[in-house]
Parts: sequence; C-alpha cells; structure tokens
Amino acid sequence: MAQLLWVAATAFAIWAGWLDWKTRKIPNWLISIGLLSGVLLNAINGGSHFFQSILGLVIGIIVLLVPFACGWIGAGDVKFFGVIGALLGGWIFTKLGIFGGGFLFSLAAATVGAVVLVSVARMFSSGNN
Repeated sequence: MAQLLWVAATAFAIWAGWLDWKTRKIPNWLISIGLLSGVLLNAINGGSHFFQSILGLVIGIIVLLVPFACGWIGAGDVKFFGVIGALLGGWIFTKLGIFGGGFLFSLAAATVGAVVLVSVARMFSSGNN
C-alpha cells in the first residue's frame, strides 16, 4: 500500500505542477481529489495511518502559513503541500526537516541578513545618521 501512496503522490504532484505551470493555478477539484484519496487510502490501512494522514495535512498547511501570509506563495501551494502530507503522512515532514535542515537554516540566515541590510540602508538613506 505504501507504494500506491507514493505513486498517487507523484501523479498528483505531476498533474498539479503541469496545471500550475499552464494556468498559474492549482484547481480546487484537483486538491479535493488528492485530499480524499490520501485520507481514504490511509484510512483503509488502519487508524494509525488515518491519524498520520490527518497529521500530514495539518503540518503541511501550518508549515506554509507564514510564507502565504507574507505573500510569498499562493493558497494553491499551501493546499498542495497539505495534500502531499495527507497522502504521505506526517512522518514525511520529519524526514524533510532532517534532510532539509541545512537548507532551511541557510534560508533563515539569509532572510535575517537581508532584513538587517535593508534596515541599515533605510536608516542611512533617511538622513538619521
């Protein structure tokens, strides 16, 4: 069953990516199909898989709320990540966190550095030396 979930997640990602590339939107009907597939396929495997599916959905959405609130990504991206979490379960985000930790740290450091540079540049350009 695990292979089926990976195949479904891959097919969903390819389909969503293609539609996003062509139309700049991920349609809600595709999100709904992916979400229902993820939750139902995991529920068939038992209660713990169902719980992991719901946990993956919630984590996937929460992780991207800040970038969405800042306007860096669209709502379709947030929903897409939630569906991937629903299909593959919450454990996928711990693996992404472990392997992607270096990237995330670098991204956070670059963001802090950019904010400091912009703040200093504004301070000097406003004549408040």
